[in-house]
Amino acid sequence: MKRTLIFITLLVLLLCGGVARGQEDTNACARPKACYHTMSVYVSMGPGDILLSLVQFGYDGKLRFGHYDVGFLYNFHFNSHWSLGVGTEFHSSNGLWTIGGFPSLFFYNNFNLYHKDLYTLPVYANFRYAIGNRAVKPILELKAGYAFSIRSVFAYSVAHNSTNPGCPEIEWQGTMKAGGFYAGMAVGVSIRRCHRVVFGFSHIPVEVDLVNYSEGKTMFEKDLMWNIYMRYGFTFFNSQYKRTR
Repeated sequence: MKRTLIFITLLVLLLCGGVARGQEDTNACARPKACYHTMSVYVSMGPGDILLSLVQFGYDGKLRFGHYDVGFLYNFHFNSHWSLGVGTEFHSSNGLWTIGGFPSLFFYNNFNLYHKDLYTLPVYANFRYAIGNRAVKPILELKAGYAFSIRSVFAYSVAHNSTNPGCPEIEWQGTMKAGGFYAGMAVGVSIRRCHRVVFGFSHIPVEVDLVNYSEGKTMFEKDLMWNIYMRYGFTFFNSQYKRTR
């Protein structure tokens, strides 16, 4: 609960800062340059995972966000359209992970693993292309890098309990760890010179070392964890603009 309140407070502060920065734009004198650089902060949540969290709610009575992250991004802009930068973020994941990845949702020989507080630290290169020169313009982002594992967690799957249907049994359990090649893409809009709202996805490699004690079996799996997110970014520094007051 405390972690959620901190996340919401940070989001409110970013939004308030963005409104204030937008008001200052009316009093600033823009002097465009051929090349310039920006620094931004952002927060994002995984609304696509909330449906999976509803399933989890039926087992342990706790409704969690699928995942969220807080990050920093530096971009070098070659012009008003193309830019290349580097970024990093603190990424937290809670909820469900399907053995075999997203396509395996359509097969019956796979199962879901429950986990919470799985932390990684992605460091990545960011490519952005903005369309047009209006105050509100579409943008496309691509990113690739490496996600460092910060914390491994306990993960487990549940099986139907025929004796007591309201109390599922733990079937597989073990250690879950994420980290490795990190990549993703997003589309959205850039508003004035300091706000961005995008919808996108990324993936982080994950591995689990599981044991099924009732059957005396072990399993080691490696696959990708897909993260679908909505992101708000705020640019707090832009060298293209020079104040006259």
